[in-house]
Amino acid sequence: MLYAVASADWSPGRPLTPGGVDGLYRCRAEADARSGGRPTLALALRHDPSRGVVVPQGQAARDRVGLWAAPAVVMAGGTLTVLQPIPGDLVREVGPAELRAHPGVVRLLRRPYFLSGRSPARR
Repeated sequence: MLYAVASADWSPGRPLTPGGVDGLYRCRAEADARSGGRPTLALALRHDPSRGVVVPQGQAARDRVGLWAAPAVVMAGGTLTVLQPIPGDLVREVGPAELRAHPGVVRLLRRPYFLSGRSPARR
């Protein structure tokens, strides 16, 4: 999964053009930090550095767009620049990040490999 910040004129369902984003980020936190109030987008893509392309990530994404791939360049700051439009089927807007914790789950015992006082590698 890669992340981007939407341009002001982007709307859901439309392809994401190379000029419509300032780069693709590997971490959502990086995109959120640069969003400036604009929507953060999740892209069902993965970067294949050996071929220098981005391809759909996962079978569901491949089923939606077929054998799509686009050339991509890694920029100096670590962001990816895709050189072709990204199909709208691979792009979705994500809401604000949340940390969810269930208050009813309390771990009473430590993990079993810590009970003996030895790490699993030394057993």
